[in-house]
Amino acid sequence: MSQTGDNMNIAVYFDLENITNFNLSELMKILDDNGKNNITVKTAVGNSPSITNYREELKNQNFTILEAPHLVKKKNRADIILSVIAYEDFICHKPEIDQFVFIASDSDYTYIMDKLKRQGKTIWLVCKEEEKEKEFFKTCTNKIISIEEIVIKKTHEDLKKWLQKHGFNEGDFKTLIHYFNNEWKNADKLVFNYNEKKIKNLKALLAKLTEEHYLEKKKEDSNYLYKIIDV
Repeated sequence: MSQTGDNMNIAVYFDLENITNFNLSELMKILDDNGKNNITVKTAVGNSPSITNYREELKNQNFTILEAPHLVKKKNRADIILSVIAYEDFICHKPEIDQFVFIASDSDYTYIMDKLKRQGKTIWLVCKEEEKEKEFFKTCTNKIISIEEIVIKKTHEDLKKWLQKHGFNEGDFKTLIHYFNNEWKNADKLVFNYNEKKIKNLKALLAKLTEEHYLEKKKEDSNYLYKIIDV
C-alpha cells in the first residue's frame, strides 16, 4: 500500500513507563484523521503501576495491554518487548503496516525505528518536548510530535469550539479578555488544559496561545484584540 494519502494502515506502540501525563485519545484522533486511516495495531507495555495510570484510556482505545514486571530493580523491559513486537508485525502482520508510531522518549527505540524506516516505512515518534530536537531521533523518523503539542492542539480546539458557541467567527479580531471578564460568569465554563495543568486564568491562557501561534493579538486604542488562527 502507498504510504502517502488516505487509508494508511498504522501501528501504535506505547511504552507506558516512558511517558507520563499523556492524552492518548487526542493522539489517536490525529492518527485516525477523521476515519481516513486504519489503526490496525495498538499495543501498550509497562509494569503494573504504569498500566494502572493509563488503564481506562487504554481500555477506551481498545489497546492490547502487556504487563512487563521489572526483573531487575528499576529496569524497564518495555523497549525490548515493543521493539520485538514491532518487527514481528512488520514481517507478519496482514494487512501490511504503512506507518509505525512509537510513544516513548527512550533512545533504545532508535534501532528498530531506523530499521523500519530503511524498509520504506513511515515512522512517527511521540516524545517529550526536550527530546524532540535530538539528532539521533530525527535521523530515524519521518515525523516527531511532542506530547506538549498534542495538549496545546486540544486546548486550541476547545477554545475554538467555545468561542464559536458564543458568537465569535474565526478570523475576526475580538476583545476576548473583555468578553471573558464580563461573560464568563454567565457562560458554560470550560477548564482548559495546558501541559496537563488546568488553567482557569483566561488572560494567562490567551497569552500562552498567542505565544504558540494559535491566536493573533493586536492593540487597538486601549484594548488588545485577538483572533483565532486556523491550524
